[in-house]
Amino acid sequence: MPIQGNEAIFSLLETRYGGDGYKDFALPKVPNLGNARYIICVKGDFPSRS
Repeated sequence: MPIQGNEAIFSLLETRYGGDGYKDFALPKVPNLGNARYIICVKGDFPSRS
């Protein structure tokens, strides 16, 4: 992913999962869980688990 426009998530992950750290970075690989959805909250309250 490009760092520009994704600074919030880059500040959390940096180059932990790949990328050069200057212009891009990578997200972790997640297994295919069918119709599961992933939500990443970068501002405000995190969704509850209940």
